[in-house]
Amino acid sequence: MTPDRWRAVDAAFDAALGLDPAARAAFLGDTFAGDPALVAEVEALLGAHEGAGAFLESPPQLAAFLAESSAFAHPASGDGAADEGTPAEDDAADPLLGRRVGPYRLAGVLGRGGMGAVYLAERADGAFRQRVALKLVRDGLASPDALRRFRQERSVLARLDHAGIARLVDGGVTDGGLPFLAMEVVAGEPLTRYAERHALGVDARLGLFLQVCEAVAYAHRHLVVHRDLKPSNILVADDERAAPHVKLLDFGIAKLLDDPDADGPDVGDLHTRTGAQMMTPAYAAPEQIAGGAVTTATDVYALGVLLYELLTGRRPAPARATPDETGPARPSAAVLTRPSAATRFGPARPASAPPAAGTLPPPAGTDALRLRRRLAGDLDTICLKALQAAPERRYPSADALAGDVRRHLAGLPVHARPDTAGYRLRSFVRRHRVGVAAFALVCASVVGGAGAALYQARVATTARVRAETEVLKASTAVSFLESLFAQGEGRLEDRTARSLLDQGERRAAELRDDPDAHARVLGLLGGIYRTTGDFGPAERLLRAALAVRERALSPGDLLLADARFDLGYLLDEADRLAEADSLYRLALDARRARLDAADGPVVFGTFSRAHALLRRGRTAEAEGLFRASLEGAERMTEPEERDSHTSNALQGVAATLARRGEFAEAEALAARALALMLARYGPDDAASGAAWLHYGRRLRDAGHLARADTALRRGQATFERLFPAGHPWRAGADFERGVSLRRLGRAADARPYLERALSAERALGRGPRVAAALGELGGLLADAGRPADAEPLLREALALRERYPDYDPALLAAARRALAACRGALGRPLSPR
Repeated sequence: MTPDRWRAVDAAFDAALGLDPAARAAFLGDTFAGDPALVAEVEALLGAHEGAGAFLESPPQLAAFLAESSAFAHPASGDGAADEGTPAEDDAADPLLGRRVGPYRLAGVLGRGGMGAVYLAERADGAFRQRVALKLVRDGLASPDALRRFRQERSVLARLDHAGIARLVDGGVTDGGLPFLAMEVVAGEPLTRYAERHALGVDARLGLFLQVCEAVAYAHRHLVVHRDLKPSNILVADDERAAPHVKLLDFGIAKLLDDPDADGPDVGDLHTRTGAQMMTPAYAAPEQIAGGAVTTATDVYALGVLLYELLTGRRPAPARATPDETGPARPSAAVLTRPSAATRFGPARPASAPPAAGTLPPPAGTDALRLRRRLAGDLDTICLKALQAAPERRYPSADALAGDVRRHLAGLPVHARPDTAGYRLRSFVRRHRVGVAAFALVCASVVGGAGAALYQARVATTARVRAETEVLKASTAVSFLESLFAQGEGRLEDRTARSLLDQGERRAAELRDDPDAHARVLGLLGGIYRTTGDFGPAERLLRAALAVRERALSPGDLLLADARFDLGYLLDEADRLAEADSLYRLALDARRARLDAADGPVVFGTFSRAHALLRRGRTAEAEGLFRASLEGAERMTEPEERDSHTSNALQGVAATLARRGEFAEAEALAARALALMLARYGPDDAASGAAWLHYGRRLRDAGHLARADTALRRGQATFERLFPAGHPWRAGADFERGVSLRRLGRAADARPYLERALSAERALGRGPRVAAALGELGGLLADAGRPADAEPLLREALALRERYPDYDPALLAAARRALAACRGALGRPLSPR
């Protein structure tokens, strides 16, 4: 199966999940007509999904004893014990249970290691009540080395006082002369087990990892290297009264950097002399295995292994005494995949990874493709830098490693990556979530402008010369925008997207002597403002760009058509439909005169004008244009462009069919449109979110309210991740979700969505959409038997509808009916008009 065919199957699988069984066969038949093999593949995925139940959603609970006893367990030392210690079968028969050790009585066994055990102990001298974890060298194993290490651990813990490190409570010697340590009891789970049982996502796992780094960095500042960092030595405590917090345990083989003689020979020498492996190989750095010098970089390596394991569900290949220069696989290439996706993502266990038995599920809420995308880039780089074989090539400290993780979470450039202008720009855009769409708009606009020039050049006699000239001009505009990120007000990461836009608007006058570059920059900046929902500045800049084009170009020039279209698109979003339609018509006439019906500017221009006409209630005209757009889109040769425009046109045709009551056909077209977007862009793209919303509306039209809400929830959640509160696209998604919940009779759930949408639309000044939100909220109150509260909302909604006569007249009529019914319930009929 090729990647393209698998993407189609996976997208169809996602879309089919929202259909009832009777509709799935028709949907799959339409989507994969003539290709029964792919139909069978999707059906197999659906069967596997339904058979899987809720295994991952409801992870099996730990046995009662494991939940109670293992929560305190921390192996007595880094003596080669298994990562996740479990109580021995003869714990109950331990002869020390019930005996006193100093002022404590041993009440239970918390964990065992090769050199000793840790007991749950209670204060027995009557001074006060106290429970501790008491660590004791096993009788008969009290060699000079073991005793020296035990005393050293006590010295290490005595100098450490940090919330992320298990606290030393007491220490002393038994009646037999053996030393013991009494430490605070930590009620928690090993780090990786906690992440698995609570199904934590990537950000939550990174948050816990940062706590580990803070504790390790504190130890390093006090000149202590742990040397045995692993999940069983890092417990996560969660008592429901506070946020989850980590506790670092077991400094049994820690090294004091300021007293090299205090811990005698290094670990490698101890291993040679005693045969005891004083490390955990899966987490040990190459210099540990080789018996080399141990420094803070040794703990940095172990932190890298922990991070790798938390993010991917598997450990990197263990280090070697002679380092392998190739290093471990990138985390994004090592993520676990579900069996049904093996053909899509390749082997489930890369050659460099350990067997599946040593793994845990990857972060929750992600399939393999999404997780790979999340890890690719910064997190790959951070992990691999921490895992460098040569200590000097790793992060210089745990603080430095944590700093890059924090910078990644904040969307800032990480220090481990090359500090190029392009990387700084990408990081800036990621930091400002709206900027993701804005930057995409910049790229699309620049490419689109150059593309329009190429279309124009195609029909000109001097095609090659004109094309090269237009590309050069586009480069001038791009260079101007790049200069905004390279100059001015302090460091890039300290500046806001708005400050850059404002600076760009002020500096645009520098290009007055080059009308083409001037118009391009004004148009690009106006487009970015439009994407962020700042319609006022957007209109000012786009009108200025249009004025520059009108002065410099002939009436039929394609660049003038582009400027008209861009302004029309803004006015369309601002609900000024008559003005938008006028500009769309002029732009489309010019494009049709110079370009083929299958060229992008014609296809999208046709679709956009159809969409404006549909919102004005001119359904028949809109349907004709939508179908013309679909015909042109299906003739496109570039796959991404073809899929995107085809999906748009399918949604448009579906909307007109729904207006005519042809709900089944409308639903099928919307499902096809959704499948195209999911296959092309994946589930986290705004285009996919919009397709989910459209599909949900068509399901709601057909009366499939529960399925509609599922689809609308997915679209709304996508927009919520991508855009901040108040953004126009998120406001529309909130509105649709609120309508869906109201139709389901869930008024209490619907109201917050509708109120958020109303607040955002008021701020944006989009009167008809304000009216829609008011109407839904008023209807919600009227349904609840509160007509007096509903009346002012419905009256305001009607007044706004009357102020927009170019909008669909059916909406005005519906607003009048809603207010009339409300006043009728109050005994005050609405006066006839």
